[in-house]
Amino acid sequence: MSDTRSKGGKFAAAARKRACRLACRLGRKPLLQRPLFIVGCGRSGTTVLGDTLAVHTSVTYLNEYRQLWADAYPATDVWSESARKRGGRLDLTESVCTAERNRRLTINFYCETFASGRPQLVEKLPINNFRLPFIDAVFPGALFVHLLRNGLEVARSIERMPVESHWYGHDDYKWRLLEEYAGRRDRFRDLPVLCDTVRHRGLLEWRLSVETAVEFLDALPAERHVNLTYEELLDRPVEVVRRIEEFAGLAPSKTVHSFAEANLQRRSPKIDVTHLSDVEERLVGDLMRRLGYLS
Repeated sequence: MSDTRSKGGKFAAAARKRACRLACRLGRKPLLQRPLFIVGCGRSGTTVLGDTLAVHTSVTYLNEYRQLWADAYPATDVWSESARKRGGRLDLTESVCTAERNRRLTINFYCETFASGRPQLVEKLPINNFRLPFIDAVFPGALFVHLLRNGLEVARSIERMPVESHWYGHDDYKWRLLEEYAGRRDRFRDLPVLCDTVRHRGLLEWRLSVETAVEFLDALPAERHVNLTYEELLDRPVEVVRRIEEFAGLAPSKTVHSFAEANLQRRSPKIDVTHLSDVEERLVGDLMRRLGYLS
């Protein structure tokens, strides 16, 4: 596609979104079919999975469209310079929901699918691991795909993130929220003080994120969530994608399967864990064993 056609397509999509929002303000009901949320600690492979599903002709994929959330619920912002002013919170539950804000968020997502002409919304935002009760309240019946990865690999990847990425938010705001979250729970309360390096921070973030998501998802009906591992995704990409297609009610797509086979490959060395340092043991040892990453 030429640049001109590409720009023209973007302008047309923007116009459709504006028209959709106007129609919703005038009373149109935003008919958003069951959205699918990819969840998992950041650096667990959620982006490559989302990029793969985005190839499907029925999928509208939103990769960390943070502003769509913050437009309806400002407290979802934990990264920007405005996060503190907005009252940004790490974990959100149904207690923050209002009918007006729920409708606004639903319209935001619906208009994305309307503009693209692809009805199945697939959304990815790693912080959502801490917000699953909130999402479930806004989007009853939503589907979840939870992607798990070895915590040491996740922490190593976070450690390599450039400073300008503001992984822990402007002025470390997101990190302070993680510390507060841990401090409110007996089993995590003594862990933040151990995090004197970015890698240790990454390990704690991984543990909090994974345990919080697993606790919520395990209580849902089995037909509403799928648990996958990063290793499965890379070792058997077509099989995993077919499983997700069936789970989400998507027609099998040879194009998606070919894309998965060609692009889902390991790009960083696998860590085979045989021993943890004393700090690593305290931060993640128990969870690593439960998930089978450590004997």
